[in-house]
Amino acid sequence: MKNNIFLIILFFVFGCSSGNIDVTKISCPNVMFAAEHSKFIAFKSKEYDLDNISYKANINNSSYQNECSITNQVFEAELSILFIITPNKTNEEEIKLPFYVALVDNKNNLVDIQYHLAKGNLKLSNDKKEFSETELITTVKIKTNLANIDEFSNTIIIGFMLENKVIDIVN
Repeated sequence: MKNNIFLIILFFVFGCSSGNIDVTKISCPNVMFAAEHSKFIAFKSKEYDLDNISYKANINNSSYQNECSITNQVFEAELSILFIITPNKTNEEEIKLPFYVALVDNKNNLVDIQYHLAKGNLKLSNDKKEFSETELITTVKIKTNLANIDEFSNTIIIGFMLENKVIDIVN
């Protein structure tokens, strides 16, 4: 009986130990907005023309929520992004903004890209008859394995995921 209790105690002591975690607080990478992908247009249907625009959005700002860190060669950050949405003759309240967050290394090579969807609702104007300009803030957690710390990214690029036809209209 004593041996069993001893084994159980040893199991808890060694089984619950915290292992070797190497956490390094670092300065957060610079954030840039992709020039060709910083504006978004939603259409009422699959017809991509200027008379069919439901709403427009742009990436306005971003900020880190906490310090950035590298834990056991995994980069971690929490980034809030501000989108400004302008309605255009729409009856739909729901907003869906597909966007990406890309990390590039010091040589501007793509290290990682993560895809996200910001969702929200258009705000009604004061007279509640039509929609008004709306701010939408979304927070994303960035977590990327770093094969080599020398490859660490010093830049994050944010942009909308757009079809080629939409890129032509936006730009």
